[in-house]
Amino acid sequence: MKCRPEYDKKLIGRNLRRCRQAKNLTVDQVREYLSLGSVQAVYK
Repeated sequence: MKCRPEYDKKLIGRNLRRCRQAKNLTVDQVREYLSLGSVQAVYK
């Protein structure tokens, strides 16, 4: 069985926020694009 790689959640969060702001997207628009149930899922 292969091990799953470790991800730096803070780095992913910073990158997501930077990209979202660069494209002038709201958190709700990102939520819709990723087909997530709530805005809180984006923050987590």
